[in-house]
Amino acid sequence: MLGVINLFMMLAIVVMWAVDVLFSGEALLATAAFFVPVWVAFYLFEVLAPLTLPVRADRSKGYVYVAHWGTYYRIPWDELEVVFSYNWQYFGAGVVWQKQYYSHVYLRDDYYFCGKLPKKRMRRKKFSSYFKEDDLYRNWNFIVRCYEDGVNNEDDGNLYESNYREFMNKSGTDSAVGIVTAHFFMIIFMPSIIWWSVSPFKCKWPKEIEEIFGKENHY
Repeated sequence: MLGVINLFMMLAIVVMWAVDVLFSGEALLATAAFFVPVWVAFYLFEVLAPLTLPVRADRSKGYVYVAHWGTYYRIPWDELEVVFSYNWQYFGAGVVWQKQYYSHVYLRDDYYFCGKLPKKRMRRKKFSSYFKEDDLYRNWNFIVRCYEDGVNNEDDGNLYESNYREFMNKSGTDSAVGIVTAHFFMIIFMPSIIWWSVSPFKCKWPKEIEEIFGKENHY
């Protein structure tokens, strides 16, 4: 949502600046005093909020590895249990969408692989959230296609739009101006892509899993 919030905040400040110029008031100062702290709070939440559930898939052997609070599960792809749900949203709270949709994966202690022993026999862990039902299913279908068929040309864009290194490689920004422009738009609309590439809060995969995938840790 940060891109939408940034556009709204910038538009509001520009409008108040125009009001100040035309009427010589203090609309800009009053608006900035309220909006800027809220804007900063949204921005920090976007880049510092906990990341979604870390998952790795071993296509060659047919396993999905899931990390959850120091416990690591290895689930056969054919036994992976994914469910979808939604919550009604209260419009009086200022929300725009009527429902919020979630996808969950079941983590059973039978699939325990390494790390801390599971405290419960089964957990239901949310791994994505959307305001539109179509986006929820589109995301899951993308995961299924990548697992079963690998990355095709149609889905290639979905990957580089969510990974800093891939974004820079695919954007074709060889010139200094192109690099500065690309980073400007990333900072405004999707700073989490840059943050995730250096975040100290990344999931630290144990050596048992790094022996399978290596130390490369894309987000």
